[in-house]
Amino acid sequence: NIIMGLIDTKNLDELTDYNKIILHYFTKLLDFQEDLDRKSQKIREFCQLCSDYMSDKKFIFDSQTFGFKIELNENNNNEKKYVDLKDLSSGEKQIVSLFSHIYLSDQNRFFILIDEPELSLSVPWQTRFLFDISQIDSCKGIMAVTHSPFIYDNDLSQYARGIGEFEY
Repeated sequence: NIIMGLIDTKNLDELTDYNKIILHYFTKLLDFQEDLDRKSQKIREFCQLCSDYMSDKKFIFDSQTFGFKIELNENNNNEKKYVDLKDLSSGEKQIVSLFSHIYLSDQNRFFILIDEPELSLSVPWQTRFLFDISQIDSCKGIMAVTHSPFIYDNDLSQYARGIGEFEY
């Protein structure tokens, strides 16, 4: 803890009541700042991952509002244009929805079950979607049922199993 590094811990009993109160609130303030930094980092990671999927849009973290904006990558007149979530395609909404739940939830452990994750996703997105989910620290496991040969066309192919393997 930063505070304890600045204070001689052998002499904590010698602090006045006033200084103990100040120390208490300063410690709480530092804990709040650390939590805020951790949450800001999650939003930045979420924005970066969503931006990686979009070729014509960029997700931008706004530290003032503690939210994000979706900027169009159009360079006409160097005027910045933004879109709303409701204006995204169904595939883009699926990406944003799942990643926002994982990154922005207070939960820190997820086991993801997905039926037909390929729906509304282009083939390039299909090949990276489950892999990207698996790389998120809070993801502890994934199970997906799919008809697409592209969903496991990545490093996860070694874990893919056909339904016939489970018949007896």
